[in-house]
Amino acid sequence: DAQAFYEQAVANNPHVSAAYYDYGMFLLNHRKDFAGAIRVYGQDTQHADAGILDWRMLAHSYEKAGDWKRAVQTWRQIKTRWPHGVAHDPTSAAVDDNNLQRALAHLNGTSGTNAPEAAGKTPLAP
Repeated sequence: DAQAFYEQAVANNPHVSAAYYDYGMFLLNHRKDFAGAIRVYGQDTQHADAGILDWRMLAHSYEKAGDWKRAVQTWRQIKTRWPHGVAHDPTSAAVDDNNLQRALAHLNGTSGTNAPEAAGKTPLAP
């Protein structure tokens, strides 16, 4: 069973962020276990070696679970910690901006197919 494999990887490597990241991806994308992904990414982001991708997946997990308040909080933490995105790439920073705006629109009840455009933002891939 794949889940047992990932659980064993985390148990064998409790201080390695990558083990949690992989397990979280499995829960989020294959099992659609959003609460489980939030739990695992929450543990992941407590590690010193957790990077922006780990934090992004935590934010996306909150979004999938419909917890827009925590999604917004997490996107704001990402913007504070990595204001220039991955490796100071402006496209990466723009993706984080877009994700924050999308989460804010959901939180404020203004989401819709044209929400990013209405906010003056160009829609980007998540």
